Amino acid sequence: MGNANVHERNSGGVVESGCFRRHWRLSPSIESDPKWPGVLFNTTCLIGPKGILTRYRKANPWIPWEVHASPHDVPGYNEGFFPVADTEIGYYHLFDR
Repeated sequence: MGNANVHERNSGGVVESGCFRRHWRLSPSIESDPKWPGVLFNTTCLIGPKGILTRYRKANPWIPWEVHASPHDVPGYNEGFFPVADTEIGYYHLFDR
């Protein structure tokens, strides 16, 4: 990473980093998933040169302003709560605070 040209910009919730000519993005969105009908998630996707690497569905929505579901509240939810992506520039752990 010594020769990496890394820059970070936060604009409207999107953080971008560039490493050589590869681009990495965190893209927040409201997501619906056919596996969980009637449920909306506040989701952030980690997008790399090969597409979506992982996604994080917010576990702690700010009630009452955020009306999105937490994976903890969805019966039968069987996907990981706090994903880690192993990328060519290191590990990314997605979470909310």
